[in-house]
Amino acid sequence: MVDLGTGSGAIALSLAAERPHVNVWAVDRSPDAVAVARANLAGLAGSAATRVRVVEGDWWGGLPAELAGHIDLLVSNPPYISSGEMAELDPQVRDWEPRMALEAGQRGTEAIEAILSEAGEWLAERAAAVIELAPHQAPEAEHLARQAGFVAEVRADLAGRPRTLVARR
Repeated sequence: MVDLGTGSGAIALSLAAERPHVNVWAVDRSPDAVAVARANLAGLAGSAATRVRVVEGDWWGGLPAELAGHIDLLVSNPPYISSGEMAELDPQVRDWEPRMALEAGQRGTEAIEAILSEAGEWLAERAAAVIELAPHQAPEAEHLARQAGFVAEVRADLAGRPRTLVARR
């Protein structure tokens, strides 16, 4: 399993704790985020800690080439806020989180597109990609996934809002 844009590592560490026979790679381009994820990994008890690797890199670029075609699950909570939406964000979010963890670019779907454009090279035959997005991005995210060769659907969160792209090979 791979968590791209891992941030604090919460998702990657949870996957390792919940799935005892799975190896997880946690990738982030921010050295500060990698340091936080590694600190959180140090606090993880049991064998789960031995099955998580935290690495610095830009999306797929942080992974060793031998993983190409062998990843069973990709998860990501990438930046998905557009440049125009940044000013409208709650100051408690905008002023607390690193900008690179929030802002994806002009459209807000640039990170999703970057992940999906290379996913076909990295994911195994029956693999899935699960990517968080903003509700208004659901149609574009589905289109991007289909364009990259995936069967895709957007699933609702517990509040009923479309929030998760699930793309399968």
